[in-house]
Amino acid sequence: MATFSTQTDIHWYLNRHMSKQDLLAAVGNVPYHSGSTHTGDALKAIREQVFTQSHGDRQLAKNVVIVLTDGKSNNRLETIKEAQTLHLISDDVISIGVGAGIDMKEIQTIATDNHHVFDLQSYSALHTISSDLMRIICNA
Repeated sequence: MATFSTQTDIHWYLNRHMSKQDLLAAVGNVPYHSGSTHTGDALKAIREQVFTQSHGDRQLAKNVVIVLTDGKSNNRLETIKEAQTLHLISDDVISIGVGAGIDMKEIQTIATDNHHVFDLQSYSALHTISSDLMRIICNA
């Protein structure tokens, strides 16, 4: 789990939480940081720091990434480059854009394909896509 704005903060790795209860408690304590939107840096951090064997990545398990953003990247070209590199190790990159401040073309480029793209008006609408997310994740 990582959050990003001006910088990327990795809150935990794949081998950190072993129970649903522990994971849900941790998700509830993730802080929101405002700032610039360095999406490319976040995608690179996930690829280089999270998807590693020492941090719980399993060779035979598919990597699924969910990118949730409410802004446009400060460096669109870097974001596109990092998304393309991430696609080499993850068949399922899901992009969720929230609010009016997103760049839909950028969100589509980050995602694996258009079936992995979601456009929401607000964070409170996240529950409306939960079954779609589960379908994608469980088929990974």
